[in-house]
Amino acid sequence: VLTGHSDGVTSCCWADEDASANTCALSGSKDFTLRSWAVSAQQHQWAPVFKHTGHTASVEGVSSSRDGSRFCSASFDKTLKVWAA
Repeated sequence: VLTGHSDGVTSCCWADEDASANTCALSGSKDFTLRSWAVSAQQHQWAPVFKHTGHTASVEGVSSSRDGSRFCSASFDKTLKVWAA
């Protein structure tokens, strides 16, 4: 169980694995934020990496580029944001 959002999680997706063998995931929430998560292959423990802010309403969708270098978020604030990973 991953905790960190202050309201319900509305979306999530896998991001590409990075060179340090960390598998990454993204989550969007009704708290207007996105969170990046990573798990160490050696420790098998998830940890929050970054909290992405900028939306003014619930984040309803997240998607990652194939290479994991960018991701986008869709919100009820009527915007689609593109982020650098």
